Amino acid sequence: MRKRLLLTATAVVLGGLVTLYILVQPTRQLDLIYTKVPWNERVRGAILNLGVLSLSEEDISNLVKEQISRHPAAKQLPIAGVAVELEYDQAIVYLKVQKGGMSFGMEVRGTVALRNEALLFTPTAYRVGRIPLSAEAFQRIAANTKLAGRTPVVWNLRPLLPREIGIKSVVVKKDQLDLVLTVSRLLQQP
Repeated sequence: MRKRLLLTATAVVLGGLVTLYILVQPTRQLDLIYTKVPWNERVRGAILNLGVLSLSEEDISNLVKEQISRHPAAKQLPIAGVAVELEYDQAIVYLKVQKGGMSFGMEVRGTVALRNEALLFTPTAYRVGRIPLSAEAFQRIAANTKLAGRTPVVWNLRPLLPREIGIKSVVVKKDQLDLVLTVSRLLQQP
């Protein structure tokens, strides 16, 4: 009787662990391989296109992957993949995190705003795999994976732009982010 009870309890625990493992897996294929975004060409094109610089989800994903790869602490971060999806007035960042030989997916939804020519990503909802989490629970998990940080996440775009070009506003659309640029008087034709 005890052996049977022990076997049943073991089977339930193993079944629960397997289910949890399946639930926390990334919901999509993610990596850190990126294609360099021709930023200077895009800015020149935007000046000719009524001052609007449009970036696709793929462009933003590539820029984020490049930023992660260039970050001085990149080797210490457990991030193994990233993708960005845009919806009206919000962004969804998908992460593949590897820790201790296991990988799991994270999804962070948030709003995007502009302040001092920097994009601000303020998280509003979190998931690990398919499991929704509170902000507090997500921060505890993030702290254990070296992903803990301040919110909002700030992405300074100033270093990417010529000094004569400024950013007036940002508009998040379905599949696209538009930066409305300003051009100094020095570049404007008489």
